[in-house]
Amino acid sequence: MKILYLNHNPVNQGTYYRCFFLGKRVAELGHKVTLVCSSNKNLDLRVRRKVVNNNFDIVTLPRIRFHKYYTGQISRAVIGSLITLFKKYDLLHSFAVAQPSTALPTIFSKIFRRKPIIIDWDDLWGAGGFSGYHVNIVKKGLDFLETKMPRVGDDLVVTTEFLLSRARKLSLKKPIYKVPNGCNIKGFSKVSKKKARKKLKINPKEKIIVSLGHAYFKSLDILFSSFSKAVKSLPELKLHMVGGISLNSEFKRKYHSIINKNVVLAGELPYKKAMIYLQAADVLALPMENSLIEKARWPVRLGDYLLSNRPIVSNAVGEVKYILEKYDCGLFSKPNDINGFSKNMIKLFNDKKLSSKLASNGLKVARELSWANLAKKLDLLYIKEFNSFHK
Repeated sequence: MKILYLNHNPVNQGTYYRCFFLGKRVAELGHKVTLVCSSNKNLDLRVRRKVVNNNFDIVTLPRIRFHKYYTGQISRAVIGSLITLFKKYDLLHSFAVAQPSTALPTIFSKIFRRKPIIIDWDDLWGAGGFSGYHVNIVKKGLDFLETKMPRVGDDLVVTTEFLLSRARKLSLKKPIYKVPNGCNIKGFSKVSKKKARKKLKINPKEKIIVSLGHAYFKSLDILFSSFSKAVKSLPELKLHMVGGISLNSEFKRKYHSIINKNVVLAGELPYKKAMIYLQAADVLALPMENSLIEKARWPVRLGDYLLSNRPIVSNAVGEVKYILEKYDCGLFSKPNDINGFSKNMIKLFNDKKLSSKLASNGLKVARELSWANLAKKLDLLYIKEFNSFHK
């Protein structure tokens, strides 16, 4: 079967990882998958194609970034529509359809190609979601598309219990499937903590908490506040921040005492090196904020954390809380409980037996939620829709 994946994200950002890992594993099952997404360059006027393997290729569309949010959505919507109108494919799997660059091509496919369509909902864009960060006209558009686009597809896939609940409120007369984000078992190179630290030139005796990611909102303040308290009990504790974050002058003034002595900004790293960083850690921190956006997400980094065989500490909400609690693979406090977050950090350093148990439980979850297992689940859905369409 020839399957077309549509996504608005640039390469190596956000939902791109969901598309990439699912697409790669689905291709291993014998399907031919093409992923259409955005270039990750600030200025790229070309349509480019990259062959990942015989059954999987990636087409990147132009990106012109001259504003924080506007990145050439209209041009990609037009080019994406042409692809859905003229490319040969048997089924369309459309991700993040609240975005015009994926919504418009999906609508054209529905009207003119009449191919089976799977709608994939993995973030909250409408009411209470990312639309709130945009100007009013864009906000209204995102709110509208998020409620209307799930009706366009033949099936709806969601990643979390929160989005499953939202979808059910739409009273859709179609099946809804939960397919969470997964764990990149095949692409994960396991190394010992000692070897990981040697590769990164980190003191083997250092007490390290690592936080991975760049999509921090208020949660960054929560993390630093909690870490500041933990340092009072463990002065030698270090926090390594891996990802493309920048601290403004006000933030630096507020936390200057720990930033100068206890915080390491490792910056944006290639995927493989970032995974080594996780395995160099004693504890992995996953800070969150008490918002609908966070409750709706299944952060891809959670899968990497689970794979790393390290205990997780979080002020979890939504699906992260659900996973940590159900599988007993991390300690979590209430969203705004700075003291609880801090005490849990310290507890994981003082209780090695507990840390080992939580890490081991997380690794079991990772194996269960491998991208390969999730791809098999999608494969059954694809075959069902394909056979139904050709009756």
